[in-house]
Amino acid sequence: TLENEPGKQQGCPMKSLDDVPGSFSNVESFFSTYDYAYNDTGMLKMHTHGRDAITLWGEDVMRDVIKLEARDKVRPQLLGTLKHIFGHKTLQMLEGEDHRRVRKALSGLFSGRILKTRYELIYAIIDDFLQGLYAETARKANTGDADEHDTYIELLPQARDFTWKIGLSAILGINDLITDEQSKEMQLQFHTCVAGLSDFDLNNLDNPETPLGKSAIARQQIMHTFEGIFEKAMALMAEHELSDKSAAIFHLLQLYETQELSHEELCDTMFTLLVASYETTAAGVNNLVCCLYKNPEHAAQLAIELESVPINEDGGYFDYDHLMSNAFLEGFTRESLRMTPIARGIRKCVVNDESVNGYEIP
Repeated sequence: TLENEPGKQQGCPMKSLDDVPGSFSNVESFFSTYDYAYNDTGMLKMHTHGRDAITLWGEDVMRDVIKLEARDKVRPQLLGTLKHIFGHKTLQMLEGEDHRRVRKALSGLFSGRILKTRYELIYAIIDDFLQGLYAETARKANTGDADEHDTYIELLPQARDFTWKIGLSAILGINDLITDEQSKEMQLQFHTCVAGLSDFDLNNLDNPETPLGKSAIARQQIMHTFEGIFEKAMALMAEHELSDKSAAIFHLLQLYETQELSHEELCDTMFTLLVASYETTAAGVNNLVCCLYKNPEHAAQLAIELESVPINEDGGYFDYDHLMSNAFLEGFTRESLRMTPIARGIRKCVVNDESVNGYEIP
């Protein structure tokens, strides 16, 4: 997306997109579809998230923008709401200005070796998730005179509970740094924070009756919980009693102790990791289950393929190495994520007047 920010900071030179054919469509949702407004330019003009922008969909347009990226003619452009919810320091690093420190700490978190060490825990969380789906489906089906539509359950809340536990297992590990009650409370606070993404009026930051104002309050509460987690984790590290050193918090606190991360960077990075594990992973799991439901022939084939995976006699689990090398499972997962991508676009802003598909973008 090439964005138009008249009068914004950071020296953004864009003044107007009016010369691009077509009228602006008012789109105020991250997940809207724009089929009704496509035109021959390969670009869709829209007013979205409080800004005028262009969404690119034509092949020639995309090719031109890729060329601009290769020449460093565009740069990331983030919503003000995102900066306040995720934290300025984390976003500065994610934009590429200083990402190496975070990459150093977190690059190994999702390696095969680390996943294998948590396999039994992940397996148990997945089993809880599936049992919850079965129980909720059965409860809906046994409601008596409910019509056929009412027997369906809402999948995303179930997926969120599942991915919250998965996220905590990767970020906090199995170090007992947080109680179940604190975890549930923080999950509700994160849900409130994410809801603030729907509010693009920064004047609402101090208004507790608005989604963005509620989000700001919830974030402060989460930061308070973080302080307790950091204090407990650092005490365990000092006594060499932090049992799970593969967790993200261990690596982040190491960088903090060596002053490679500031306190604000530490808090913002923790927050962003939890938000990502909560919403992004939940959407991915939601989409995978939906693809299983919508493609019964492939789901049946997947079941047949999994029957050939050996079972670990110790815990009754699928053998990790055989499961990870199952080609059909890998293909189904990748194709499902390709057809239902979690990240649907990247916002960029041109840094000089440029031509895209024959149209001047100031």
